[in-house]
Amino acid sequence: TKTKEASEKYGLGYDLVAGANIAGFEKVAEAMIAQGTY
Repeated sequence: TKTKEASEKYGLGYDLVAGANIAGFEKVAEAMIAQGTY
């Protein structure tokens, strides 16, 4: 899942809460970049 992948990508192991927060942030950041907001 994206949650697990995000937590492992940033060295947090199996911390699903942190992974969910990171995955959510990445999704919003990608959308902002796609719209030219950033």
